[in-house]
Amino acid sequence: MQLMKAALNTLYCLWKKTPTNSLVLIIVINANRESVINALRSGGMTALESNQLYEVTQALWLGSEVDFEKSSLREWFNENRAVRETSEYDVHLIRVDLSSDDPGLHRDANQLDRLDAFQRLRSTHTKTYVSPRLPSDAYGTNTIYGR
Repeated sequence: MQLMKAALNTLYCLWKKTPTNSLVLIIVINANRESVINALRSGGMTALESNQLYEVTQALWLGSEVDFEKSSLREWFNENRAVRETSEYDVHLIRVDLSSDDPGLHRDANQLDRLDAFQRLRSTHTKTYVSPRLPSDAYGTNTIYGR
């Protein structure tokens, strides 16, 4: 019986660590937008107006949680990646876990569809995470695309 409990506990722990099929949106915001960053840290997506978030967004990345876990983006949410000397070009990466897909957030979406998608973000996100202050090369990858 004890062996069975240990095996079930191990399986549960593995299941909890396995990424789901949920979607992850990464939003890149200049670190000088401190009021927006602080609002996201304290209240998540619901703390901001959708137009406000859209206007300060520099770039995006959308993918599955599995893709995110395999990407280099994941590393940038670690505190030891924070900048030591600040620059006007520093950024924060905002991770938004989404409950459903929105074509307006896809790479090929036009500006109007993208703005509409940002307006829907308040109802389709589940969690929001803010990275530490990072150098601008944190999103220097070809998988990130412009707003």
